[in-house]
Amino acid sequence: MRMQDRVESPNTISSMQTMLLIVFTILPTAILFVPGITSSFSKNDAWMSTLLAGFVGLLVAWLCAALTSRYPGETVIQFSGKIVGKWGGLAVGWMFSLYFLYVAYFVLREFNDFMNTFVLPETPSIFIVGSFTILAAHGIYKGLDVLARSNSVIGLICLAALGIVMLIMINDMKWAELLPIFGKNTTGSIVMGSFAPSCWISECAIIMMFAPYMNKPEQAMRMNMLAIAVILVTLTLFVIGGLTIFGYDILSRLHFPLFHVVKYARPAEFLERIDPVFIAVWIAGMIMKFSIYYYSGVLGLAQTLQLPNYRSLVLPTGMLLVALSLISWNNIAELKQFSSDVFPPSVLFVTVGVTLLLAVGMWCRRLFGDKKAGARQP
Repeated sequence: MRMQDRVESPNTISSMQTMLLIVFTILPTAILFVPGITSSFSKNDAWMSTLLAGFVGLLVAWLCAALTSRYPGETVIQFSGKIVGKWGGLAVGWMFSLYFLYVAYFVLREFNDFMNTFVLPETPSIFIVGSFTILAAHGIYKGLDVLARSNSVIGLICLAALGIVMLIMINDMKWAELLPIFGKNTTGSIVMGSFAPSCWISECAIIMMFAPYMNKPEQAMRMNMLAIAVILVTLTLFVIGGLTIFGYDILSRLHFPLFHVVKYARPAEFLERIDPVFIAVWIAGMIMKFSIYYYSGVLGLAQTLQLPNYRSLVLPTGMLLVALSLISWNNIAELKQFSSDVFPPSVLFVTVGVTLLLAVGMWCRRLFGDKKAGARQP
C-alpha cells in the first residue's frame, strides 16, 4: 500500500470491529423502513421477502471477497483502475464516492424527519442535521480506528436493546396475521417485496473500503457473512413482529412501525414509557451509520482525487450533506415514497451492478492475462 493511502487510517481495525461496522452500516435505518415497504408489496408474506433478500447479500459478500483478496491492501477506489483501466477506474471511483455520500445525506434526512415527528417537533431542521453532522465530523477527523472502537461499544448496546424490544413485542403478537402463507400473494409480489431489504443488505459492499485496514484481511468474507446473518435474523424478526402486531395493512402505512411498537408497549406494570430509552439507543446507532458513510465518502473522494489526506474534505462535504438533506424532499411522505421507489434500485445499481462488473472484469483479466502469458512462453 502506498504511503499516502495509509495516511488515511494509520491504525488497523479488528475483524469483530469490521463486522460491527457492517452491521451498523445497514441496521439502524433498515429496521425503521424495511418492514413497512416490504409489507406493502408482499403483505403477510413479507418475512419471506426478507429471507429472499439474504441471497443478494451473500452474492455481494462473495463478490467483494473475491475482489479484496485479489487486490489486498487497496480499497475499491484504488484497485478499480487495475480492472477497467485508468478512465474506467476514475469513473468507478467517482461512482462509489458519490454513492457513499448519497446514502449519507439520505440517512441524515431520515434522522431529521424522525426527530421532527416524534422527539423535537418545534426544533428547526437545520439545527438537528447541523449538530448531527458536526458530531459525526469530529469522529471522522479522528480516523477509522476511533470510529470502529466507538461503533463497537455503541453497537453491542444497540443489539442488546433490540433484543429487549423483541422480547417486549412477543406479548402483543397475533400469529394468525401470518396466515395464510402464500394465500394473498404470488411469487412475483414476494420477489418485488424483496427489493427493499435486498437494497439495505447489499450495502455490505462497503467492506471494500474497510478490508485494507483490517489486521486480518483474509477474514473479510467471514466477517461479511456473519454481519449479513446478524442483519437478516434481526430484520426478519422485526418484520414478523410488525406483521403479527399491526397486520400488513396498517404496517405498510406506518412511517416508523418499530417506534410505534416501543411507544405503546408496557412490558411491566411499573414501566410506563420505554420509548425514550429506545430513542437514545437508536440515535447512537444512526450517528454511527451516518459517520461510516460520511467517512467512506470523503475517503473515496480523497483517493479518487489522489489527495494526501481526506481531512481537508470533511468540513465542505459535511456542509454539502446538510444542504442536500434539507432540500431533496419536501416532507416525510415524499421521503417514504423515495425509499420505496427510487432508493432501492439506485443502491442496487452500485452495490450489485458495479461490484459484479468489477468482478467479471477481474476474472476476464485473469483468464486472458494467463492465456497471453502462456502464449509468450517459448
